[in-house]
Amino acid sequence: MQLLEGISSDPWTLTGREAERHVIVERLSEGAPHCIVITGDPGVGRTRLAREALVAARDAGWSTLSATGTTAASAVPLGAMAHLIPPAEPALDPLALLQRAMSTIVTAGGERPLVLVVDDAHLLDDLSQTLVQQLATGGIVSVVITIRTATAPGLAALCRDGTAERIDLAPLERDQSDRLVAAALGGDVDTRSCERLRRLTRGNPMYLRELVEGGLAAGHLRRRDGCWRWAGEMSPSPRLVEIVDAQLDVNVAERAALEVLAVGEQVSLETLLGMSTTATVAGLERIGLAAVEGTGQQAQVRMTHPLHAEVVRAQMPEAAAIRIRQQLANGGARSRSKEELLRAGRMALDGAGPALDAALLTEAAGCANENLDHPLAERLARAAVDAGGGIAARLALLESVQWQGRSMDAEAIARAAATWALSDDERARLAVMRALNAFCGAGRASDAEARLRETAAVVPGLRARDELIAALALIAFLRGRAEEAVDLGTGVLARLENRTFARSLAAAATAGALAMTGRTKEALAVAATGWSEVQGAPTESQAAFVRLSLAQGELLALWLSGRFADLHSRAVELHEQSMTAPDWAGDAVAALHIGWAALAPGHVSVAKRWLTEAMAGFRRQDPMGLLPVCASQLAQTRSLLGDDSGAREALGQVDAVRDRAMPAFEPLILLGRAWVTAATDRREGLDIALEAARLAADLGLWAIEATVLQAVVQLGRPGDVAGRLRQLAAQLDNTLVSIYADHADAAAEESGGRLDSVVAEYERVGAYLAAEDASAVAAAAHRRARHHRRASAAAVKAAKLARSCGRPRTPGLVQLSMPHLTSREEEVARHASAGRGNAEIAARLVLSVRTVEAHLANVYAKLGITSRTQLRDALAATAAPDGNR
Repeated sequence: MQLLEGISSDPWTLTGREAERHVIVERLSEGAPHCIVITGDPGVGRTRLAREALVAARDAGWSTLSATGTTAASAVPLGAMAHLIPPAEPALDPLALLQRAMSTIVTAGGERPLVLVVDDAHLLDDLSQTLVQQLATGGIVSVVITIRTATAPGLAALCRDGTAERIDLAPLERDQSDRLVAAALGGDVDTRSCERLRRLTRGNPMYLRELVEGGLAAGHLRRRDGCWRWAGEMSPSPRLVEIVDAQLDVNVAERAALEVLAVGEQVSLETLLGMSTTATVAGLERIGLAAVEGTGQQAQVRMTHPLHAEVVRAQMPEAAAIRIRQQLANGGARSRSKEELLRAGRMALDGAGPALDAALLTEAAGCANENLDHPLAERLARAAVDAGGGIAARLALLESVQWQGRSMDAEAIARAAATWALSDDERARLAVMRALNAFCGAGRASDAEARLRETAAVVPGLRARDELIAALALIAFLRGRAEEAVDLGTGVLARLENRTFARSLAAAATAGALAMTGRTKEALAVAATGWSEVQGAPTESQAAFVRLSLAQGELLALWLSGRFADLHSRAVELHEQSMTAPDWAGDAVAALHIGWAALAPGHVSVAKRWLTEAMAGFRRQDPMGLLPVCASQLAQTRSLLGDDSGAREALGQVDAVRDRAMPAFEPLILLGRAWVTAATDRREGLDIALEAARLAADLGLWAIEATVLQAVVQLGRPGDVAGRLRQLAAQLDNTLVSIYADHADAAAEESGGRLDSVVAEYERVGAYLAAEDASAVAAAAHRRARHHRRASAAAVKAAKLARSCGRPRTPGLVQLSMPHLTSREEEVARHASAGRGNAEIAARLVLSVRTVEAHLANVYAKLGITSRTQLRDALAATAAPDGNR
């Protein structure tokens, strides 16, 4: 029976539960009666999964019955089953009622198999539960029941004695949750919104649906810049508040304790016991609404589900919330832990707690910056300044404003703070922060360098001067003066007595410069040194800037050395770390890293998704000045996918901020323009690419030059650059550059055999886009040499690689001529690829076996293959559209 037919296509029903649904369908398809028990917490999808089984069985022609347990019906024997059985005489005893109900249900299907679905069976009265148990063990009808986890022990026992198969529905995993939201909205959803939804719902599908639909109705969830994004607070809708509140079945004392936890988010056990009782807290822990973490004086208590906390807060009278905040603030100021300090700071800002002095507000602002909650840090730092705070408060304020992308405000704060910086360390740190804001935030590179040099001339302390030198090294790197950056950075790193900030910033500058000059192994070693420094002192001021700069240097080294798998893994790891923080400017940087890591090997569709998200973030705030780089990468990606208008739009974003483009990335920005231009004018695109290569060579960025020259090879001028690539391959200890040189030589010679070898090398390192294009060129070379089987094999490989890359439009693929099969050859080949023998194919197509053999021989020759095992991929490749779309 085809039970899968007729199942709803509603994404809220299916996404994330496919495996469980198939288990149920397969069991019901086996013919013999089965009992299946679906368990899980409220909202995880028990009802929806049971409904899928019911619809599938009904559409397949089965007889179906269904019932739902409710609290009201549980007061009446067989109350939930009343609609399934005929009215009974009042005098019937329970046993007679049970027998009557059994007989009625068993015979309800007639000659057809019968499925009984009982939802919320844990709410059935005792007689109904006995009826379900008897039906499940009787072996006459199939029974599917849903029960809430840890309830209805009698029904749950069906699984222990082997009568029933149990399906435990856990909350959705992160990727399932993300897929569900994307399917429901019909498009990509930015990762920050997905992360916020996941954190608040903990993968509960019902909560997720209610939040998303509420967000759409309220206008918080909108499609912006090609991506769905949630803007503003993520609060539960009134309907969701009602749903969740009905699940919080607690007494008055327990509700009061939940209100304390909802306001405090995480409260020390000692504090909570001072406001409640041990029995109350233990009761909440026992029913799974609260969790105690840690032991002794370090023990903390929190609500187990964040949405429960949101709902409790939404229903609290404001007066009660203020009273709780005041009580918690009094305790928090004394404990001085980071969490308590931040909570006390928030409450002081809201006027709900005692006023904090400038030192405590400054410390709280530093904690907020460390947590990457820059809006909160700004509020706390401004309060600290108003309360008489000194340079530390102003530096915290400057850092928070910088990260929110307000470079002009940051400069005004820095000017005002200058008179408060009295020591060498304070003047150096202020100068560094001011210079980085001027360069990265506003594009004023000369002003930034001048300020650092002026400060270095009047600061005698060596450690303070080294912070300034480290910042000069970073700016030198980003301005394309790689050798100067290496000299400055290594000098700082050589002085072991330097503080973490100077050493880690110097490591970031040095790693990036070494990577671009082709010394990638040294770059990775220096980056590792920088990471060890940062991890040793995570609370250092401006740690976020250092981390992102180190990541940039490390990822450049992985990319330029061709370690694409490591590049992807590291980019994903850095992105996941970013997601642990609140919404901040680093989200866009992390998305750029993943997009770049996808584009490097050739996964263009994936790259477009991430670069689109990154661009949306950079348009909101770009404190590190990376929008031009991202826009050029996005332009290249869109061009490769055949979206010429979208590619030109992205280039327009580059032009709009041209004055902020960092010279070190200018060759890559030009390369993006070259790809876009070449789509309509190959010659002009080649001229731009050659200009980019000359610029990289003038700056001494040899690894960047090699990357650009490889694009020139792909764009059709290998003879012009083969000699230079061979020089770079000899100069740099870099396997990828050697492959680039081999590619140029083979393409210039039009050697199909050498190009085949280049394709294999590209595949070995994971450079699939380059492999696809080289294979397409190899096919043309083989065809010119009249090596038709090799030409067909190369063409099939190129098409297969193109599919894996998202079918990009590259010069080689646009000109690719795929082997052509006659309709009869294709028909025979598809039967053979399905595993059918020649005799069976002949019988099906009314042909002789000899004719089938002849057709297959022609197919093998045209596709450049030698066996049936290669047929499936080869046929799929020939069906793939070429790049000229």
